Amino acid sequence: NGKAVHDPLIKYPGHYDFPVGGGVFKVPANGVFVMGDNRPDSLDSRYFGIVPFKDIVGEVFLVFWPPADFHFV
Repeated sequence: NGKAVHDPLIKYPGHYDFPVGGGVFKVPANGVFVMGDNRPDSLDSRYFGIVPFKDIVGEVFLVFWPPADFHFV
């Protein structure tokens, strides 16, 4: 939506130059942008790009973290 997102979990910047060229990046309707939990040093969509929906296998059945939000889906 063109708005910057404040992420309090980031303590130091990563080693990525994303988006390439410093422009706006849009995720296509048929894919997802994934980010690792070790964001400054994860090989995620900033590294390998968008993941097409057709390549996602699995189903969410449990929210484990944070413990206060533990529940079955």
